[in-house]
Amino acid sequence: MSETPITGKVLVLYHSGTGHTAQMAKHVAEGVERYDGALMELRVRTVEEATAEDIFWCDGIACGTPTHLGGYSFEMKRFWDQNSDKIWSKTDGKIACAFSSSGGYGGGTETACLSMLIVLMNFGFLTFGVTDYVATKFTAHYGAITARAPRDEQEKDSCRRLGHRLCEWIAVYVLGRKDLHPLLTTKANEHQAEEAKQKKRAARKENFEKSRKEQQQEDSSN
Repeated sequence: MSETPITGKVLVLYHSGTGHTAQMAKHVAEGVERYDGALMELRVRTVEEATAEDIFWCDGIACGTPTHLGGYSFEMKRFWDQNSDKIWSKTDGKIACAFSSSGGYGGGTETACLSMLIVLMNFGFLTFGVTDYVATKFTAHYGAITARAPRDEQEKDSCRRLGHRLCEWIAVYVLGRKDLHPLLTTKANEHQAEEAKQKKRAARKENFEKSRKEQQQEDSSN
């Protein structure tokens, strides 16, 4: 019986024609690097650099592609086509997500993410979306998306959140760290935040009572 690994392995794989998707990949990688729940190793590869060995190596993958006619790019498709014989039936159970950049909002980024996820499902990857909102009316339900390069902080945060969530699922399902499930850590953070609020309210009340008593003493002495 094999031992449960203690370190997760994350691959950020992308194709970028203009550099926009490359910038997204950078921020996805930042989300991985900032994750502190469990140890994670990171590889960032373009489709031109990557090999089948990178796919075998990883526990989870974030695939980034420009949006081409509402789908993923030819270069990304070529990578999976050329490596399909090598990796077919050998990647089942790995975890995957997607991100995409288009020329403008409404240009098909979400359908590009979905088409990328369908390819990954064909290879047995377990795919996911993100329910969190990184800003008002801004989330990554099907993957992180941007119009051209990620310039706004919310666009960058969406990419980082995707990388972070990938690490969380690797921690839970590959490393067996159920205590790091995002719903549990979110509740724990909310509990800590509520405790901090209560302490602040108690401190303000204490300071108010102290000031009131001091004022009463000063008035009575006069």
